[in-house]
Amino acid sequence: DDDRLKVLAEDLVQHFETRCEAMRGKGMVVCMSRRICVDLYNAIKELRPEWHSEDDDQGAMKVIMTGSAADGDEWQQHIRTKERRKQLASRFKESSRKNMFCSGQVGLVVVFGVVRIAGKRAFSSRNLAI
Repeated sequence: DDDRLKVLAEDLVQHFETRCEAMRGKGMVVCMSRRICVDLYNAIKELRPEWHSEDDDQGAMKVIMTGSAADGDEWQQHIRTKERRKQLASRFKESSRKNMFCSGQVGLVVVFGVVRIAGKRAFSSRNLAI
């Protein structure tokens, strides 16, 4: 629900910014579904619009997920090919070496994780670049 996502986004932003005051680093949020990823990203973007950019070379946060052309327009900016995911991974790793985290240049990644029940895979990172 929207209220819960808003509270979660506020908590994540506060935690991330407080942590950055004490030490540099990056953050990653794993969501149960692609819709939750996009909705959480949008909730964080409302709080910190300067963290957002549709350009993969800009912005302090990104969603990493797979999808197709059949997905809605709102999701298309987040759907990346394997090559684009690799490029983002390189950008985030390079940012870490250059101390760009917590400076507003790069830092928070919202990812879609495959979760299965009944003893099957609890989380899958096979499609994640980071």
